[in-house]
Amino acid sequence: MASFFLIQTDPGYADAVADVVASLPGVVNVAVTTGPYDVVAEVTAVREHQDQIRAEVRGAPGLGRLCVCQGSRAERRAAS
Repeated sequence: MASFFLIQTDPGYADAVADVVASLPGVVNVAVTTGPYDVVAEVTAVREHQDQIRAEVRGAPGLGRLCVCQGSRAERRAAS
């Protein structure tokens, strides 16, 4: 099951942090968002990749806070 990385950045850094995250192996999807989190990333279920991605994200310039949510099940639905 994939994990979701919820990332808060310093003002003006959302795009830069999203670019760092998107370049990492094991990242499935990245979105720059509005609301309490500036960047949301879906990450592969491979534990080693998750640990590597977490370490890389923590070193990204402009990172404010990282919250990692482990998924427990997956459902794909067609967009309506």
